[in-house]
Amino acid sequence: MKRYLWGLLVLTFLLVGCSDDEQLSQKLTLSVAGYGQAAGDPDVADIQLGVTSVDANISKAVSEANRVNLAITKAVADLDIPSEDVQTGSYNVWREDIYNPDSGQPTGEYRFHVDITLTVRVLEVDKMGDVISLALKAGANNIYGINFRVLEPKQLEQAARAEAIIDLQSRAQQIADGLNMQLGAPLSVNEGLGPIPLPIYTYGIKGDVGYGGGGDMASASPVSPGQTSVSVQVNAIYELIPR
Repeated sequence: MKRYLWGLLVLTFLLVGCSDDEQLSQKLTLSVAGYGQAAGDPDVADIQLGVTSVDANISKAVSEANRVNLAITKAVADLDIPSEDVQTGSYNVWREDIYNPDSGQPTGEYRFHVDITLTVRVLEVDKMGDVISLALKAGANNIYGINFRVLEPKQLEQAARAEAIIDLQSRAQQIADGLNMQLGAPLSVNEGLGPIPLPIYTYGIKGDVGYGGGGDMASASPVSPGQTSVSVQVNAIYELIPR
């Protein structure tokens, strides 16, 4: 598990109001933002598997798209992926008007496009290569949007939070010592999201792969899950006390 730390330090002045009968007092304060990140191996992945069918006859286009969609669904089920982890993400039908390439004018002919996409959740990430290969063999010609993540990120969040607190305290103390001042108790503390986005690993295929094909593209689908990162930011305002 890797951890990366970032710090953002800002000196501020905080006016503290007393009662109406008392004079306003001024305290020197230190605002510190500590960052922590923890990385771990993902244990779940999402992927979009789809098919595009094109034909001048809308019934044929729909029929072919439905056939391939059912074949993809069966291929996924054969890998012991439960039906509740397979969802129809989109089902689109649209007409394309055909234009004369020389004149640029419509020919009056047209063809229909039918796009069906399944969103599949894979709880065993080492199966992802098989999912892609079998989907291609079933006729999928749209594959995209692999997103590896941690199903229960609580442990990573706790590790990142602990690192952020250590970073926060270390930097606050370093500045106080550098200013020859004593670090007082924190006046306020809050937690926020760190500036590091969660990585999304993608593997995309789009185009005419061929229905029921096989071939080189369907036989080899290397996928690297990498690691998933969780980041936490902890902000605090400390009072600085003269020594």
